[in-house]
Amino acid sequence: MVYHQHGSGGASPGVSFSYNYSCMAKGSAMGLWRGKKGSSVFYKIKNSNSAQKQGIRERVYEVSNPKSSAQASQRMKMAPAQAFFNALSGILNRGAQGTKYGGLTRQEFMSYALKMTTGFPYVQKGDSLVVPGAYRIAKGSLGDIALDHWDNGQQSTYCVLSFGVGGFSEIASDQPLDNEAISEYVNGGGQEGDQVTIVACVYNGISFLYGYASFFARIGETVPHVYVAGMQIKFDAGQLEMTNTNGFEFVGAGIIVSRLGANNEYMRSNSIFAVNEPKLQNWFAPSAQGRARASYMNTSKTKSANWPVEPEIPENQYESTYQLSGLTGNKAELNGQFAMVRRYIDSDELAAVYGGKAFSDSEYDSVVGMNGRVLFYGSPDDAPLSIEDVTAFAGLPIIPFTQG
Repeated sequence: MVYHQHGSGGASPGVSFSYNYSCMAKGSAMGLWRGKKGSSVFYKIKNSNSAQKQGIRERVYEVSNPKSSAQASQRMKMAPAQAFFNALSGILNRGAQGTKYGGLTRQEFMSYALKMTTGFPYVQKGDSLVVPGAYRIAKGSLGDIALDHWDNGQQSTYCVLSFGVGGFSEIASDQPLDNEAISEYVNGGGQEGDQVTIVACVYNGISFLYGYASFFARIGETVPHVYVAGMQIKFDAGQLEMTNTNGFEFVGAGIIVSRLGANNEYMRSNSIFAVNEPKLQNWFAPSAQGRARASYMNTSKTKSANWPVEPEIPENQYESTYQLSGLTGNKAELNGQFAMVRRYIDSDELAAVYGGKAFSDSEYDSVVGMNGRVLFYGSPDDAPLSIEDVTAFAGLPIIPFTQG
């Protein structure tokens, strides 16, 4: 990404400036002003607790080197979390109770991941390995499912999980569930008919590989193994175990419980992925943290050719997306698309929106999609979607974005 700056002020090395002020503000002396004049943007203040209705903001054009410690820390969390989500998107896309599948669920996942202070892997910039972390793989009201401990013995590798939902001591892979197993499960807080999903990760010294399998807690159901690259993870009396190690390490596991509730809404457990950190010191040791952070920070006083200048992300914000809705007319075809934004880490509320140039002589006032390109609507006379067309973006700082 390459960002250019409009406006006045001193330039810094590696930043190009152009001056393209236009008077686009509309209004009268007795009414509200809207639009832009110079670097100021006028907008209406909604839900004001005073009589003030006129808002004025300065467009955000200040550029600084992104390789600060704060931004490096956020990017260091973001990249491995996104890779993990992608590797298990088939189940993680449905992991948040009460949240629409897809993009909104991804937002829930990333919000949690970016707030983590421990439990995430320290992966260097550009590393393509999908290293597991203690990410929340499901969010809901059915109780917590967490790691009790790992046993890294020479003959077998297994983890024991403690469950806030359900009792699993009578459940074993390849064994049909009987009355005793279901009774134990229900007495532990589960409910007959629950869907139980087992997720596992193995490492062969080159790649991290993931797999999952599900069963229903009902009489006669056979509990499956989870197969990952030919390795067999079995469920046995409340523990997950890999017996045919064959040079592989069992390094991550998780359990998700789903239940159909009222109004046909699926409830979920709160499930944290368990990581076998002792086996993964290359990504969890303090020295790994230093190496990873350094890879995201500037190591010289000049701009690297492979790291374009861009606005620094404040420590309390993170890069995210916003799903468009409420657009009418020809613009309605873009409802459901995702725009690039920033959100506040603590509240997930919108903090800023990325603005792109629809044409070479345009301002950075068009909505940018997830692919880094301005969103257009209508045919055959395509038109760019303006940031002003999206009600949710009113009053937000605009961050210039250029695909580089």
